[in-house]
Amino acid sequence: MRHSSIVSALLLFACHLFGKNAATPTQSANGVPTNASSTPEVRALNFTGFEVMNAHGGKDLGLYPDQILTVVRARWNRSIAAAETVGRKPGVTLVEATVRTDGSLEKVKMVESSGDTSLDEAAQQAVTEPAPFAHFPVEFHEKQLQLRFHFGYAQPAAADTPVCSEHPFTAQKVSPPPPGHGPIHPPSPTFAPDPDYGNEARKAKYQSIVVLGGVVDTDGSFRDLCVKQAAGQGLDEKAIEAARRWKFKPADRGGEPVAVYIEMEVAFRLY
Repeated sequence: MRHSSIVSALLLFACHLFGKNAATPTQSANGVPTNASSTPEVRALNFTGFEVMNAHGGKDLGLYPDQILTVVRARWNRSIAAAETVGRKPGVTLVEATVRTDGSLEKVKMVESSGDTSLDEAAQQAVTEPAPFAHFPVEFHEKQLQLRFHFGYAQPAAADTPVCSEHPFTAQKVSPPPPGHGPIHPPSPTFAPDPDYGNEARKAKYQSIVVLGGVVDTDGSFRDLCVKQAAGQGLDEKAIEAARRWKFKPADRGGEPVAVYIEMEVAFRLY
């Protein structure tokens, strides 16, 4: 069995940076707008991830579970943004679901409560409302896929894990570039070693995707890193640790390198 992490080359967002002004308002890892002048009293993250409960694990599934996580996570982020989780006690909701071949759901049940009814309901709705999902990949011959989703609320962030809502950026974000300056060609990774999976997540057979934000500088270094969307179970720390060693071909405009803010995915998969 292969236990590894996959760095997605997908560049989710990029914009030109200039000057040394204070960063503009951004969003928390939950997708909730945050005022740039405020500093959270408690460093906390919401996270999402899943386990494949089938006896054979996730063999032959490819990116299918990641695709489900993406739509479930998007629905969940909208719910918790509306619910306002600031100040609530930390908790984790576990929801199990059985997916049929055609992507429809057969069974959805909560197997662990966060202790907050409204947050538990948000977790269950995040699983049920995006269904039906896509059909199974042709390589996957099982008739059902059993998934256990993890929804973590207000989980303490490690002291050495930067959170995007804390605005570490030293330059102001600007997009699009000024008129007459030409298009910006985005950066591309030249050295992006996979992170260690981490014993905690591996033992739990836990899989997820971390979304990192940061600045690719003109020398190709990746600085001002932070967690935009957390995975939990120690994976955020592993993603940051690896990303600090990444190197890029810098973005350029008219042949000149420029610094850009980017967001990239680090997908942790067991197969």
